Amino acid sequence: MFKKKLYYAHSMRIYNTIREKDEYLFIKQTFSKYSIFCPNTNSPDIWKSMSGKQIMQECFKQVKKSKVIVASEYNSRIGKGVFEELLLALKLGKQVLVLRENKLIPIIDVAIVDSYDWAIRYGKIIT
Repeated sequence: MFKKKLYYAHSMRIYNTIREKDEYLFIKQTFSKYSIFCPNTNSPDIWKSMSGKQIMQECFKQVKKSKVIVASEYNSRIGKGVFEELLLALKLGKQVLVLRENKLIPIIDVAIVDSYDWAIRYGKIIT
């Protein structure tokens, strides 16, 4: 039997940190019947030779395969990559949630805050 899929969308700024480990553990415990895709830890080695645009296309494929998308913010904002992943998930009618203080809150929409800052302050999540 195949497990349902969940995509964990989060800033590269928190890759390989305690925060990422804690969030992943919380998601894993909350969605114990799901297979979780974390771009930081589940990405195939071939991604290392890809451009950023190619990697994003692979992430979009994972979003499309997932039933649930759980996002995490960095300093109350999201970068362009997470923004685009959430926008796609919302358009596809997926269950899209943001993890805030160990609570999962449904995401209604995303909005651009600073179109020049792709890494950190590109957008915000609307709940």
